[in-house]
Amino acid sequence: MKYRNCVTLFVCVVLAISSGVGAAVFTAGPGGAYSTIQGAIDAALAAGGDNYIKVRAESYDESLSIPDTMISGSLTFLGGWDIWFAARNSDPASTTIHPSGDASAVVVEHVGGVVRFDGMTFTGERTGGYGGGVYAQIRGFSELYFDHCVIRDSTSGYAGGGAYIKVLENAVLEILDCEIINNSVVNVNGGIGGGIYLYHNAGSTVNISWSSIRDNSVAAGGSSNAKGGGLFLEMWGYRFNMLDCELSGNALGSSTGDRQGSEAYLKVSQFPDLYQYVELRRNRYSSTGSIGSASMLEVFSNPSNSQVATMITDSWFSGGAGAGIDVEMYNGGSFMAANNTVTECGGVSINLQSDGSQGSNAIDICYGVYWNNGTDTPTTPAGTTHSNLIGTDPLFVDPAGGNYRLQASSPAIDVFTDYPAWDFSDIDLHNTDRRIGSRVDCGGSEWGGIFGDGFEVGTTRVWSSAQ
Repeated sequence: MKYRNCVTLFVCVVLAISSGVGAAVFTAGPGGAYSTIQGAIDAALAAGGDNYIKVRAESYDESLSIPDTMISGSLTFLGGWDIWFAARNSDPASTTIHPSGDASAVVVEHVGGVVRFDGMTFTGERTGGYGGGVYAQIRGFSELYFDHCVIRDSTSGYAGGGAYIKVLENAVLEILDCEIINNSVVNVNGGIGGGIYLYHNAGSTVNISWSSIRDNSVAAGGSSNAKGGGLFLEMWGYRFNMLDCELSGNALGSSTGDRQGSEAYLKVSQFPDLYQYVELRRNRYSSTGSIGSASMLEVFSNPSNSQVATMITDSWFSGGAGAGIDVEMYNGGSFMAANNTVTECGGVSINLQSDGSQGSNAIDICYGVYWNNGTDTPTTPAGTTHSNLIGTDPLFVDPAGGNYRLQASSPAIDVFTDYPAWDFSDIDLHNTDRRIGSRVDCGGSEWGGIFGDGFEVGTTRVWSSAQ
């Protein structure tokens, strides 16, 4: 969790500023003004305005509820406080919400205002429902934030083992510096979104960054379908961004039906009269748990016109049972994949099927490294791939150890000159300048950054130097 210090500083500054404008602070847990978190929530909502709830570091047998009667103001939950509510433990494991019985750990349904959770862990079970750890449905101009939180060891019977979140109308969801781990959907009739299920429409926006989605699963049997072991996105909204994230070890069960997207499944549909954007940048996808021929990342795009743009850049894909990236495109839209490394997948590196309605230059697959897969050469429509390193050993630093950076003698360095005029990204997977030297390198990692060893955190582009 790389931004912990920044988030803590932000919260402290906000608390200091807000205390001068009438915001109230409520304390919950042993030694607090309220013995339960829900008691503090009810009091804060009754008071109105912008409020903070300090939660004592403890394990709570509660199912929290923020109802649709919240239409304005803000609630900020800060976990990890000591008995005097004076010092804070930043470890989310110190403050755990885990209700007994069949219940989500937290249910959020506000229709206005801002709700923020910081430094908390959510675990729950919804055997006959959705979202074991988190169930949320927000709308209007409401905002929901999870900062430095953990959603783990949760189950549901249909969708969203860890979290099931609908972001409607003009609402905003942001997941920053979080872990979604070891959750599952268990249903013999099929399931979706073992770690998290997301749905958003109209003018809504979803951002996931610097987060880890790992070791989640969809357990389905018979001839049922299993999709999105880690993440399942159903997008009708304005923008979805997933940046600087890890998706690894997520799995799809042993059904004989469709098993697609062991790490993530994206279903993109067009909302009338709305330009929509899907951006997946600087992510690491690594599969070990799926059986059969499941793709790692599955994209199903059916926008009914050309107003949906999907971009996948500066990422690593490794170890998938089937294709690294599998794409189906119908009724317009555009797709761009640039500077990706796809390796050690059992199927084809990239498989893209299109009905031909996208028009010229709407599909562009370039500057990739495709090596040591079942089939390295991408399966795509004619004229849509160029400037890739295919079937040639790129000389990774340590592929056995999962390090797919380039050695100094790699044939992927400074290879091609026809980099697109509209640049996909100005930084690579490691936040190093994308162009170092005379030309752009192929794959997710640019060779030659001063701090390209992964020790550093944050944006390091100001430290890079040309060769």
